[in-house]
Amino acid sequence: MKRPLSGRAWFEAQGRRAASTGLPRTPLSQMWRNWPAWARDAWSQGWADQQGFRP
Repeated sequence: MKRPLSGRAWFEAQGRRAASTGLPRTPLSQMWRNWPAWARDAWSQGWADQQGFRP
């Protein structure tokens, strides 16, 4: 059995999920504003990784 994701990996996974479902890069929810900077960075990185390369 695999351990559940935690910390940065969890936020990156949530960003990838948001990108695949079509959510914008920076959600304007109250929860997003309350996240620490490292969590916002991880979410954005996951979102960008899911997008792939588009010249």
